[in-house]
Amino acid sequence: MRRGVLLVVMTLIAAVVPGLPVRASGPPVPTSVGDACQPDPSVQGPQVLHCRYGPLTVTPGANMILFGPVSIESPRADGFITSFSPNLVDATTGQVPPVHVVHLHHGVWLNASQTGTTPFFATGEEKTRSIIPPGYGYRTRPDDAWVLNYMLHNLTPNPFTVFIRYDLTWVPPSTPGIKEVVPVWLDAVGHKSFAKSIYPVYDPPKDGSGYTETFSADQDAEIVWVGGHVHPGGVRDELRSPTCGNKLLFTSEAVMNQGPPSFGSWDYRMTVTPPDWRFTVKRGDQISVTGYYDNAHPWYEAMAIMFAWAHPLTPEEMANPPTPACSSPPTTGQVTDAPYAPENNPQPVFGGDGEHPLGTPPASAATTNVLIAGFNYYPGGGTGQPSGVHAGDTVTFTNADASASIFHTVTSCANPCNGLWGQKYPLATWLSPTDLGDSGQLGFGPPAATAATQRVSWSFTVPTDAPVGEVFTYFCRIHPVMRGSLEVVAP
Repeated sequence: MRRGVLLVVMTLIAAVVPGLPVRASGPPVPTSVGDACQPDPSVQGPQVLHCRYGPLTVTPGANMILFGPVSIESPRADGFITSFSPNLVDATTGQVPPVHVVHLHHGVWLNASQTGTTPFFATGEEKTRSIIPPGYGYRTRPDDAWVLNYMLHNLTPNPFTVFIRYDLTWVPPSTPGIKEVVPVWLDAVGHKSFAKSIYPVYDPPKDGSGYTETFSADQDAEIVWVGGHVHPGGVRDELRSPTCGNKLLFTSEAVMNQGPPSFGSWDYRMTVTPPDWRFTVKRGDQISVTGYYDNAHPWYEAMAIMFAWAHPLTPEEMANPPTPACSSPPTTGQVTDAPYAPENNPQPVFGGDGEHPLGTPPASAATTNVLIAGFNYYPGGGTGQPSGVHAGDTVTFTNADASASIFHTVTSCANPCNGLWGQKYPLATWLSPTDLGDSGQLGFGPPAATAATQRVSWSFTVPTDAPVGEVFTYFCRIHPVMRGSLEVVAP
C-alpha cells in the first residue's frame, strides 16, 4: 500500500476481500467536471462535494452486512478532505427516513489504493460526522478506488429504495499549511480472529466492567481527532494510554437525542474530540480502547470501536513534538451534528404508546407452538391477546420469515412492553422466573458476517410453579415493533 497506517489492526472487511484490486468492473464512477462528487478545478478554495451510492433496495426486515462495488464515487483529483458527513436518503422522497423505520446501521469506507484494508471513515446509526481539525486533511488522488461495506437495517415489513449519501468538504493541494492525516482504526474485537474481523461483536460483561483491547503504534504520530462507536445499549468508549500510566485520553459518550438515557434505542449520537484535542505517540507506544454497556439489561452483539485521524511525524518534528509526551488532552468532547436530528424522533408511525396492550384481553386457548411470520407472533402477537400456555409446558417459536433471509428474536421484556421503539425502545430483562430469556437471531446466514443462530426454532419451558394469570412478555430485538405475550391458563 502506498500510504502508511498508524496502527496494525485487522479490519471489518480485510478477511472478506483480501487483496482488493485498485480497479474492477462495477457501476461507472463519474469523473467529469460538474458531477456532484467531483471538485471544480477552477475553484481555489474549499468545495462541498455530494457523493452517493445507490439506488439500493432494502428488503423487508433487512439486517445483513453487504459490500458495494469495488469502486464507488470519490473525488478523482489531488486534494484533501477536511470533513465527511454520511446519511441515508429515501430515493422516493429525498428525505432522511426515521431511524426507527430504516437506517444505515453501519457504513465503512476504505481506500484500496492508499490505505488498503484500513477504513478511512466509518459511521453507524449515530451518524457521526468526521470534521478534521483546521490545518489537517485526508489526501485524495485521481486513481483512488473507494470501497464501501455497509449494513442497511429495515425495521419494518415494507421495502424501501435508498441512497447512501456522503457529503465531503474538499480543498486543493495548494491550500497553505495543510498537513496530511492517515486513518487509525481501533477495533476492540475485530482483529482477534478471521470471523470476528467481519462481524466484530462480543457479549458485554454482566458486571458492567469494560471490554478492553490494547494496540501498539507503528510510527510516530500526532493524533488529532477521535470518535467512538457502540451498539444500542452502549454507554461509552474510553481511549487510554497504558504507556502513560493508563492515562484517560478521551471518552466518546453515547448521548440520547431525547429525554433521560435509555440505552436500548437507536436514537443516540456519539461525542467526538473538540477541535483543540491533540495527543502525540511514539512508535511502540500503547493505546487501549474500552467499551462499556448498560449492565442493568442483558446485551449481546456489542461493539467497541474508536476511529481516529493522525498526522505522521518526521524525526525532525518528533525532536520538538507538537504536544509534550503524556500530555493531558481534553477527556470529554462534543456532538458533531445539530442538537437534535428530527428523523430520529420516535414518531408513532405504527401507532402510539400503549398500542400493544399486552396481557389485557383474555388469553387464547393453550398452545405449545408460536409461529413468527409477517413480522408478527401467532398467536400472542400484535392484537394484544396473549397466547395461552400451561405451567410446565414447552413452547416452541418458529421463524417462518427466515426463508426470506429475515432474522427475528424472542427477547424477554418488562410487562407490558408496549411503548414506542425510539426512546422507549423495549429493554431486555435479566433471567428470572418471569422472563423467557432470549432466542438469539433465528435464521440462517454466513456465520462470520451475521449473528444468525443457524436455526429457525427456539423453545421456552414455562416454570412448573407459574400461577394462572402469570404473563410473559417479549419482543424482537431487531424489529422492536414486534411484541408478544404468553399467559398461563388453567389446565
